[in-house]
Amino acid sequence: MKYSEYKNSGIQWLPTIPVNWDSCKIKSHFRLRSTKVSDQDYPALSVSKNGVTPQLETAVKTENGDNRKLVLKGDFVVNSRSDRKGSCGVSSFDGSVSLINIVLEPHGVYAPYYHYLFRSNDYVEEFYRNGRGIVADLWTTRWNEMSSIMIPLPPIEEQIKIAAYLDKEITLIESCKCQRERELQTLNELKQAEIASVVTRGLNPNVPMTYMDTPLQTVHPSHWKRVRNMTFLIEQDEKVGMRSNEYRLLSLTTNGVIIRDVESGKGKFPKDFESYKVVEPNELVFCLFDIDETPRTVGLSMNNGMITGAYDIFKVREDIVNPKFVYAFYLAIDNIKALRPYYSGLRKVVKHNRFMQIGFPLPPLDEQNAIVEYIETKTHAIDSMIFSLKDEIDRLSEYKQRLISDVVTGQVNIQDELS
Repeated sequence: MKYSEYKNSGIQWLPTIPVNWDSCKIKSHFRLRSTKVSDQDYPALSVSKNGVTPQLETAVKTENGDNRKLVLKGDFVVNSRSDRKGSCGVSSFDGSVSLINIVLEPHGVYAPYYHYLFRSNDYVEEFYRNGRGIVADLWTTRWNEMSSIMIPLPPIEEQIKIAAYLDKEITLIESCKCQRERELQTLNELKQAEIASVVTRGLNPNVPMTYMDTPLQTVHPSHWKRVRNMTFLIEQDEKVGMRSNEYRLLSLTTNGVIIRDVESGKGKFPKDFESYKVVEPNELVFCLFDIDETPRTVGLSMNNGMITGAYDIFKVREDIVNPKFVYAFYLAIDNIKALRPYYSGLRKVVKHNRFMQIGFPLPPLDEQNAIVEYIETKTHAIDSMIFSLKDEIDRLSEYKQRLISDVVTGQVNIQDELS
C-alpha cells in the first residue's frame, strides 16, 4: 500500500516522496575516502551486485599492489563504471579496492538502506546519467559528479525498517530463484546427457560397438564410419563488405545462433561490419578460440545474416551428413570442452588445418535423420520446461528489482508489514 500523503521531492529522478521524508545531496551524508594503500597491507576486496566481498584467489590482480583505495568496515563502495551497474555495497571488512571504485564513509544515515537505494533501477540510471563517456557505450561517474545527486532521506528509524524488510524479502526471493536455477541445471544436464548418448551410441542399444578416435574418446556403433571433418565440412569465407545493410546481424550464444536486436542499442558493435562473414541457413558457426572461456563454441544458423569474421563458417555436404546431426555431435563435445586437446597458444586456438583433421563418427544418412528426429522429439518437452523455468527466474529478478525500487523510494509503504 502507499503512504497516506506525498510531496514534491525536489529530486529529478523521483518526482514525489512521502510527506515525512526529506531529500538531500549525496555529499551531505557521505564523505569521500581516497587513501591509497597496498593490497599487501589491506586484503583485496571485490565489488559486485552481491556487495563487497573478499576477492577470490583466482581473480586478476593489479600489477601495482599499492595502486588501490582503502576500505574500512562500514564504508560504502560503488563501482563507477556503467558496465558494472548495480555493483555496490556496505563493506563488512577492512581491505582495498581498485581505483575504479568510489569509497564513501556514511554519516548520519543507515548505510544498509542506501545499499538498496543505490542498487535501485531508477537511481542507477541517474547515477550513470551524470557520468562521462570513456568510449561509446562505457560511462564513468566520478565523485564530483555523484556528490550532487539528490536522494531521498527517510527518518533514520524508517531507513532501518526498510533495510530489514528488504533483507527478509530478498532472502526469500533469492531462495526461490536458487531452487529454480537448480531445477534448470538438472534439466539442462538431462538434455545434454540425452543428446550425448544418441549421437555417440545411436538408437539401437544392441548393436556392436567399437572405439573410434574422436574428441569424445568413446565407443560408437561398429557400422558407423570414422571420417574427418574435411570429408563433409566446406569452409565459407564470404565477407559482407559494403553490403552490411542487406544482412541481419547474428550472434553465437548458448541459445544457438540468434538474430541480434540492433535497434535496442544494447551491447557492443564495431565501427563497421565490412569484415563480417555471410551466414546462410543450415551453415555451422564455430568459435575456435578461447575454447575454455567461450560459453558456446558451435551453432547452427537458421537464418541468412552476418556474423563476426573471427568465427569459422562451414557449409556441410548434405549428401553425406545432416547438419543438425553434426550440430548435436559438436554440442556434446562443447558441453564437456572436449576440444581442449586440439587447441594451442595463449588464445587456445584450434587451428583450421587441425580442426579439419578431427575424427567424426558418421552413421548412415537415414540413421542420422532418425537420431535428429529422436532428439527433437525427446528434447521438446525438456525445452518447454526449461523455457518456463527461465521465464519464472526472469520474473523473480524483475520482481526483486521492482520491490527494491518501490520500497526505497517510498512508493510502497511497508510499515504495516513490520507491525
